[in-house]
Amino acid sequence: MAKQPKLSKGYLTDVMNGIIQNIALPILNNKGFTPSPFVEEWYGKNNLRCYVYYLFRINERSEMEYLYITACRLNLRIDMVINVFQPIPRIESHNALEGHSIFPFILPPNSLSQMELGSEEYGRIPIFRIFQEDNLSIGVPKSENDLIQRKERLSKTIEQKCTNIDESFLRWHKRHSPSSVDWKGVPIAL
Repeated sequence: MAKQPKLSKGYLTDVMNGIIQNIALPILNNKGFTPSPFVEEWYGKNNLRCYVYYLFRINERSEMEYLYITACRLNLRIDMVINVFQPIPRIESHNALEGHSIFPFILPPNSLSQMELGSEEYGRIPIFRIFQEDNLSIGVPKSENDLIQRKERLSKTIEQKCTNIDESFLRWHKRHSPSSVDWKGVPIAL
């Protein structure tokens, strides 16, 4: 009996990226998310051999809803993190932020209100998370058949997360208030 070839972490990361590109991004694009205009942000493979996608949209309250998705070979999972900001003055178009830096938005104090989907989304009490948390990991498959099953499960979970992204932002709003920031991400005291 021939031994199955080992599925490398690089190959599994590419599989997760395929799920992001073929399932997550089209759904999110239909929901109004576009690639982030900030200068330092990735949209694809980065120098660490991970896939990173930074997205955002302006909602009906003129808040900036921010989402980033990563597929990294270190933990073999897809991470999805959201945050919301209230830019002052209001941003009418995504192009208004072109050329600005993302760093003020992703560093404290602005990063303190980030929420990881599938993990922090249902609270920090472990007993509640056991029954609510979605597994966003592909793990380490033992065979090609195992990989197919894991890929199908992860694809369905990611499809559900992206389809229900508006509900995730509602859960975010139950825990946090958007930070008021200028267009460069500097907090504004109101």
